[in-house]
Amino acid sequence: VFLTRQDATTAIARYIDGFYNPIRRHSALGYRSPAQFERAANRRPFASPLNRGKSRVEE
Repeated sequence: VFLTRQDATTAIARYIDGFYNPIRRHSALGYRSPAQFERAANRRPFASPLNRGKSRVEE
């Protein structure tokens, strides 16, 4: 139970930003969480021909 509408809005926003979007699995990301997807993407080298074998982390 929330005392004010603002308390409810704040709690919902924290839930969405803190769990629902970054942690829950998304079908569009191969059933991985955005955090897992981003970690995996950062481990792969860029597809750009300018990359010359460097990974994102090295640049």
